[in-house]
Amino acid sequence: MAFFGAVSVSIMAPATETVNSEGTPCYELKGINMASSPGVPVILMVPTGTENATFLKALSEKTTDGSTVRVLATGVLQPVLAEKNKQEGTINKPSKIILWVGAARRLRADLNLDPEQCSVFGNGYASETTDFEDKSIRKPELRISSGTESLKEEGTYCSMLNVQGTQATGLDEFCMQVEDGREVYFQGNLHRSAGEYNGKEYDNLKCELSFIQETDRIKKKGGGRKPKAQSMRSQLNDSFEESNSSPTQTMSATELSAQANISLADF
Repeated sequence: MAFFGAVSVSIMAPATETVNSEGTPCYELKGINMASSPGVPVILMVPTGTENATFLKALSEKTTDGSTVRVLATGVLQPVLAEKNKQEGTINKPSKIILWVGAARRLRADLNLDPEQCSVFGNGYASETTDFEDKSIRKPELRISSGTESLKEEGTYCSMLNVQGTQATGLDEFCMQVEDGREVYFQGNLHRSAGEYNGKEYDNLKCELSFIQETDRIKKKGGGRKPKAQSMRSQLNDSFEESNSSPTQTMSATELSAQANISLADF
């Protein structure tokens, strides 16, 4: 079980070298997806020595002057919960997503030509969600677990994803009736919900469903986990932007940070 995504990302800074949770050398690139407001912080991870890594590293070097470049990246997607100060009711670091890149291509700066997108699909075991103030009231939302290990931290597992069914898609009733622990597979659009409620800050990732279906599998109680075993070059040219596009629509790294209300230190 895993989550996969297709995410447009405005890269904000040059790539840095790191390793994933299995010790594989890779590049890490920080950016923002602007399909929702505020934008969703995105960390792209790509193994070094691959054509994707060479392409993304070279493309990210174009941000040294404070500008940004856009890419569409697809691969394994992991949601990461916001870091909270529960005593003070504040958010220390916003929620974000990590994407292990399987493929990438450059996007034009003009959003009319290459619109923003943040789609996610996959499968996992679902848990019901209840009203914050009245636990007896079930909401048309599910929390889905992929059970995959974090791409960044060994021994840490991927956060559950909150998915929502709406009346517009007719999936609200389905989400109200799914048996707790039932496996489902789904598809939807991811967005970030952040703000303040009753004097406390909140920052969550949510997926608005466009499709969901259950399987015949139920999550077993207990058990535990098995032990863990140890031609892009043309897009690098600035002539990539078409003459009839509107480059004024692109944002600098500073403007992106302001739109998402974050800084590079928040990743």
